[in-house]
Amino acid sequence: ALAYLSGGAATLVLFTSMSHKEERFLSVLYPILALGAALTLRLGLGAVDVALPSSWRAPRAFVGGVAGLCVAASCVLSMSRAAALHVNFYAPMPVYEKLHQLVEEKGVPVHSVCVGKEWYRFPSSFFLPAHAEIRWVRSAFDGQLPQPFASAAPNGTRETHAHFNDRNTIDASSLSDVASCEYAVDIDLGEDRGAIGEWDKSWDRVACVPFMDVSRSPAGSRSFWVPFYSANRNVYVDYCLLRRRFV
Repeated sequence: ALAYLSGGAATLVLFTSMSHKEERFLSVLYPILALGAALTLRLGLGAVDVALPSSWRAPRAFVGGVAGLCVAASCVLSMSRAAALHVNFYAPMPVYEKLHQLVEEKGVPVHSVCVGKEWYRFPSSFFLPAHAEIRWVRSAFDGQLPQPFASAAPNGTRETHAHFNDRNTIDASSLSDVASCEYAVDIDLGEDRGAIGEWDKSWDRVACVPFMDVSRSPAGSRSFWVPFYSANRNVYVDYCLLRRRFV
């Protein structure tokens, strides 16, 4: 167990030293953190068991009760955090699911779906209908964008595109003309419209789902979901599937 925990500590130090870091980088550490918390609780209770005489029933019961409360509080906070992530940031899932409903229920063909600043919330091509493709359009983001596999199986995951670089700089060849887009997915934050532009000028809203605006929501209510409280404190905007309005 100690060897396992030491590897987790080394990983934590490595990510902490990086100039660019995000919470998702630490996902591999969550099991190790849970194990460390369990070991700490177990060793702490063992130390108390050794230190307190067996005749001291009340203090021993008190320590056991405090440990139980810590476990219960951890469970409640974990469920509250999971609920907050689901309620506040689940919008992309039903929005992309709407594409399948257009094809399967209404028989509407979908060939191209364009995304600008929301590229990093695109789940994967598995969420697109058959024969539909994702296209990136220009936004304020100036880094390198994901691309389809460079070749077919079995070498698709081995080969890289010639225009890929190790400087995380954007390549114009990875961007598409917004005029070629049938559908687009975007969020209404009132900024960085990019190539998609103002929605009401060129697009019709097909489906919209509330998505939390982090910059305008308090840290406490956005981090943990509290029924009847968080919904009134947080600020939500529209996360939408848009259809190009052909004139």
